[in-house]
Amino acid sequence: MSDAELERLSSDDLIAQIRAATDAGRSDHAGRALAILCYRHLDDVRRRISLRVPPGDVEDATMTVIVAAIQSAFDGTSIGEFVKWLNRIVDRRGIADYHRRREGQPAIDRLPTEHVGEEEIWGKEPAVEDETGALFVESVAEQCLAALSTAHRDVIEHNVYSDLDATKTAARVNADHPDLDPPMSNDNVHQIVSRYRRCVRAGLADHDPG
Repeated sequence: MSDAELERLSSDDLIAQIRAATDAGRSDHAGRALAILCYRHLDDVRRRISLRVPPGDVEDATMTVIVAAIQSAFDGTSIGEFVKWLNRIVDRRGIADYHRRREGQPAIDRLPTEHVGEEEIWGKEPAVEDETGALFVESVAEQCLAALSTAHRDVIEHNVYSDLDATKTAARVNADHPDLDPPMSNDNVHQIVSRYRRCVRAGLADHDPG
């Protein structure tokens, strides 16, 4: 089924497609359907996050949630279960992790598969990381990285994926690229990361039916 056909489905039908594709081992198809479903709730995610996160950080926190949701395993059967599942990711990935990072604490461990019918029960971490949506997200991220220079890719690797702050990232990049002119600064790091996140956001939004 094409993206255009998926986008015409109701939310309940998308959930049915996710389950059927997952059962059939078609993680690529399930990921595309899940991405579309997540983007239908983008405004709700942004609104929920805006109540607890400063305005300047709302967009980044929102995209953190959307990417985490697309990469996670949804095993529910109704839109109500999906909303509850997504709200838990908002609370953990978008809000709790944001404030933990602000306090210099590590983020909460990666979400295990959630039992959507229970309030506080989480399943064991899967032996193999769920692939629903992961390949889609990774392909978008890789395309955005490929467009960067080596030094700028290092910025993303250190700041976004290794969670180094801007000062440590700039110092590491300058040490690895002594001929960089002008040298990497904290402001440069923030600008590069911001452009990268906009690139990923745009790539994921290609599947946004709105």
